[in-house]
Amino acid sequence: MFRASFQLLRSVSWLAATRSGMARGQVVLIHDRLAITALHVVRAGGTAVGRWDGLWNTKTVLTDEAQDLAVVVLEERLQTGTLGFEAPTVFPSISAIPAAWGDDVAVMGNFERMHSGETETQSHQMVTRGIISYLRANPLRWAVHGAFAEPGFSGGPVFRANGELVGIVTSVTSTASLTDAAVPMAFPLMSPLFQHRQRISQLIAEYSTQTR
Repeated sequence: MFRASFQLLRSVSWLAATRSGMARGQVVLIHDRLAITALHVVRAGGTAVGRWDGLWNTKTVLTDEAQDLAVVVLEERLQTGTLGFEAPTVFPSISAIPAAWGDDVAVMGNFERMHSGETETQSHQMVTRGIISYLRANPLRWAVHGAFAEPGFSGGPVFRANGELVGIVTSVTSTASLTDAAVPMAFPLMSPLFQHRQRISQLIAEYSTQTR
């Protein structure tokens, strides 16, 4: 069921980077000028977003300190042909149904590996599925057990099979911190987006009426 959502999320899951191009995490495009990410990614210098073939500078327009969330606006609207790539024309929406314990979701993230015989790291995109389980109430975080994660996943999307966003990866934890598992596994912690759905919808409407 998730297969149809993968292509959509792949096209809108971009890197957050410093202006010099050093990766700091991820963003999820929700409009041709707006993206959601983790607030700590922005504060670590991830103030430009894009792919390896080009970056767009951003400014922050919405933050939630407790939930470690941020919405950023691109200084220029995405256009097909810019830097020789096809800009996305369809963007994911935030689910009108709040995340709940037991939900089947998928997590998308970028990670870097240096392969044998190569001198530079290569960026790869990974999607893994997991089950939402309650972990912490203040601030609210959901653990996505079964999904893979590593530090560079911060700001990446957590989504349902229909492609709707339910949260953003804001940190990574380990089973070792929760259980006596013999082989600890890293998995993502998610900050839910439902409570910001109305405000984000207002931002999308606002920037949709602007020509730049």
